[in-house]
Amino acid sequence: MTALRCQYGDDYGRHIYEYSSSYYNVEVYLIAYVEEIKPVPSEETLKVPIGILERKISSPFVEPSKVGRRSSKRHKGIGESFSTKKNKCSLCKKIGHKRTTCSERNVA
Repeated sequence: MTALRCQYGDDYGRHIYEYSSSYYNVEVYLIAYVEEIKPVPSEETLKVPIGILERKISSPFVEPSKVGRRSSKRHKGIGESFSTKKNKCSLCKKIGHKRTTCSERNVA
């Protein structure tokens, strides 16, 4: 539109349809919708061929769900190791056991 305005000045509106598709013309748009658009009939009134009605369609293959915990998606690289977290007691602050199994808890 800017290029047409630069080329033709203020009366560029008369030259728009020379540079655009005929589908954007008002007359072509009106001709496309002159006829009545009929809705789709209900399923009871449809006439479906017997060959299509008797055709068996198999269901798609679905892999059965696997039992158990899913494997981790992250795998160690070469020379890489994951840090292993040790249990630390919240009572005696020693590593290797939890508060529920702490010997100091059971003594008192």
